[in-house]
Amino acid sequence: MGEPEYSHAEVVYHANTEENVEKFIGGSLIISQHPNDDYWLGEGMYFWDNKDNAVFWNKRRRDSEHTAIAKSQLAYHDSDIIDMVDTSAIFKLRKQIQKICNILGLKFSQYKHKPGASLDLLARYLKMNNRETFKLVRGAAHYDRQPTYSITVDDDNIGRSHLTGKVKLMYCVRDDSLLSLRQVDE
Repeated sequence: MGEPEYSHAEVVYHANTEENVEKFIGGSLIISQHPNDDYWLGEGMYFWDNKDNAVFWNKRRRDSEHTAIAKSQLAYHDSDIIDMVDTSAIFKLRKQIQKICNILGLKFSQYKHKPGASLDLLARYLKMNNRETFKLVRGAAHYDRQPTYSITVDDDNIGRSHLTGKVKLMYCVRDDSLLSLRQVDE
């Protein structure tokens, strides 16, 4: 048997305006222009691992009556991703950013609490040195104000490790070749 085309494949969801979802379905990668991307996963198109998170995000928009959800398959290799859910990857990124800041004469303090800005700096540095860069970043967001819907646990008062609906898995795609089977989710 041959090697699989990708080592990972999953369905992901993107919340946006109807116009931008149509552009995505047509083949465009819709790069986020949000000012807080420096504090999240940096430059790229953001996706959720489940539809409910995309629905929640669209409801928060001011123009929520003109929104849609795109559904796509995300397929990638381990070498394509920086996994910010993996603690060792976070420590590795921190060391890389400290080194790059030293080389370029930048202040590490400008990047220390901005994972997205750090990821963007790493991508620029790799490209600047003609090295292959990552195509995807995965991260977990903790939403304090997300209501807890648990059968067995009161999320706010448990006091130990437990399952929760307050952590949301997200992907920031930087290379649209990882996405296929684009469609509007009904």
